[in-house]
Amino acid sequence: MVAEHGGFSAAGRVLGIPKSRLSARVAALEQRLGARLFHRTTRHVSLTDLGERFFIHCRASITEALAAQEVIDLASAAPR
Repeated sequence: MVAEHGGFSAAGRVLGIPKSRLSARVAALEQRLGARLFHRTTRHVSLTDLGERFFIHCRASITEALAAQEVIDLASAAPR
């Protein structure tokens, strides 16, 4: 969400959480991965090269998970 919305404030508004909490979660993820995902300045946030690659894989995983959920939903709605 941060990458798609261009910053922590905008992403926080969309998600309904404070930007400080979102920033802390991203920092924890970066710590866990041992990699910096975002370039941060006081006015701008952008993905690092590694962040771009990570984001592409995350987006693909989410797309696949949503497709799998749709299969389940359709199967559950079908008459037997």
